[in-house]
Amino acid sequence: MSGLSLKLSALNQRRWINFRRNGRGFWSLWIILVLFVLSLFAEFIANDRPILVSYKDSLFVPVLRTYPETVFGGIFETEANYRDDFVVKAISADGWMLWPLVPFRYDTSDFDLGKPAPTAPDARHWLGTDTQARDVLARLIYGFRLSMVFALALTVVSSIVGIAAGAVQGYFGGRTDLFFQRFIEMARTAERGLFDMLFAADTQSAWTAEGDGMKRQHYVAWLEPFTLMSALSGYTTNIGLASTATTTYEEP
Repeated sequence: MSGLSLKLSALNQRRWINFRRNGRGFWSLWIILVLFVLSLFAEFIANDRPILVSYKDSLFVPVLRTYPETVFGGIFETEANYRDDFVVKAISADGWMLWPLVPFRYDTSDFDLGKPAPTAPDARHWLGTDTQARDVLARLIYGFRLSMVFALALTVVSSIVGIAAGAVQGYFGGRTDLFFQRFIEMARTAERGLFDMLFAADTQSAWTAEGDGMKRQHYVAWLEPFTLMSALSGYTTNIGLASTATTTYEEP
């Protein structure tokens, strides 16, 4: 703290001390930082490629580079599938493979589950799989990194835009200042709106068999937006309606 306090003003020192007194906030910061740093190396933690492959006294790094199957004694010039029985046996006979902690990427479907997906957590998938047999933990790691990078990028861009806009307002003043202020007010108003969007098709209709095909017979329901929105107003006060019109072709 002494080394850190030399670089901070008195006001910022008091802020830092107050923040450290908030135990949950302080330790949450460190947990988030550790998780974010680890997520930056997601490819080395969760991947369907080995981190390192030793084959015939040569080292390969599939996690960073793509190798064709011919490198490992195969006949195809396409990327090697390190779960394929031929590739596994070829490498095991003359080397070894070092796999990540989670041997699945966020988009890898496990076709060897032995039961329908989604599945519960087990030794193979620590947090189970989703409906497409993809590892939940791998998706969580990659998703966390994406969310954090997007949040940081948004913060940086917002700060740059805000500082630039404030500088322009302060330098030019007058109508330029008024224009920027009105624009900011409109943006804040839209942000506070928090509309609950309601997407509704124009109508629903019934289809009946006729000859060798199907024909649109008649409408069974009509959307009356005012009645619908009046009913929903009892549950929410911010409603936005986006209705669609049919583009289905009908013979005259």
